[in-house]
Amino acid sequence: MWIFSINENISTGSLISIAIDHINHRECEPKEYDKQFRHYTNLPSELTIREGARVMFLTNKLFKDELCNGSIGVVTKLIDENYIEVAFPINSGINQIVVKKITAYFNLNGAPAQRTQFPLQNAFALTVHKTQGLTLPHTTISLDEQMFANGQAYVAMSRAKSWEDIEIRSFNPDAIKVDNEMLAELDRLQQKFDSMPLLFSS
Repeated sequence: MWIFSINENISTGSLISIAIDHINHRECEPKEYDKQFRHYTNLPSELTIREGARVMFLTNKLFKDELCNGSIGVVTKLIDENYIEVAFPINSGINQIVVKKITAYFNLNGAPAQRTQFPLQNAFALTVHKTQGLTLPHTTISLDEQMFANGQAYVAMSRAKSWEDIEIRSFNPDAIKVDNEMLAELDRLQQKFDSMPLLFSS
């Protein structure tokens, strides 16, 4: 019998939760199929949490509570190995939610598979990709060689509401990458716009 959820010392507010995985109704060893499962579920194979830790919610099942995939919160209480209390900032204030473990079901190479884990991941820092669509109260970003995709720097900077809410730790002009096809389209539209007065005057 494998131990999948390890209670390090829940009384002091720390916990390591290891996912319970099944393939073809067989319980797997911890992390045995971690690489394969990553293509089918965003639930982590291992989650290290403690009170005060910043975490990201990973599902869209709590829209009624103004929470979605990507919402950031802070762990306020470890109730037991299956329930955690997390405080999420929302538009109207703070939403205190009890997050419980969930099970994701999928097929792996034709066999039924599943993973049971908290729908959370550690979130002291976020990738630019993961922040798409979010509005954050404050962002600290490095505009450097880690920016590898067109428009990535723009996405990173536009997560905050104003310049006052952005802290840029480092800046390399090469981080500002733009799609050449987009520039060509912008130029085409600009030329079309510039010619419009002539069209109306004739």
